[in-house]
Amino acid sequence: MTKLANTSEVAEYLGVTPEALRQWAHRGTGPRWIKVGAARRYRWEDVETYLRHNTHETGQGALNLTCSVCKKPVRRDGFVGVRNEDRARNGRERKAWEEHKTRKIQEEGEFAGRVIEGDDWRMIPEPARWYVVHHNCHPVGGDYGYEVERVDTFPSFLSMIAHVSEKPWVQQNTDLPALIRRVIGE
Repeated sequence: MTKLANTSEVAEYLGVTPEALRQWAHRGTGPRWIKVGAARRYRWEDVETYLRHNTHETGQGALNLTCSVCKKPVRRDGFVGVRNEDRARNGRERKAWEEHKTRKIQEEGEFAGRVIEGDDWRMIPEPARWYVVHHNCHPVGGDYGYEVERVDTFPSFLSMIAHVSEKPWVQQNTDLPALIRRVIGE
């Protein structure tokens, strides 16, 4: 029978702070753990399994994700997401734009193929922008997205893209193609 490790021991072994390990556990990322009374304990084999599943070699499918705020690489402890308030803003602006186009068609005829002029330009909605950040650069709250460790390889990133691209609000309200271009380095 092997001795269970406490949070401090596992954090030291992984080279992270105990607080980071607690946050991972709270978010459901990081090594599996066991609740023993009020304490969180870890089996060493679960820690090794976590490391095995999270080992990525540069050039072997690892993505080069860069923080939108500090411009440094995001390897762990980060988030890929879109702000819910930006999604909502875009939805309101798209509705206003569609109403404006409908009004213009009623007043002036066909809108398709028209040159957009005057105030029309200002009414075209900006899409909600996807971002990549370190948690300490932008505390996540009320945003939709994924922990970086879930999307840090091309296969896992493509899986995320396939999943979110099926959502109508992603297609209508966000700049998902721009995120893909940023991640692949275009």
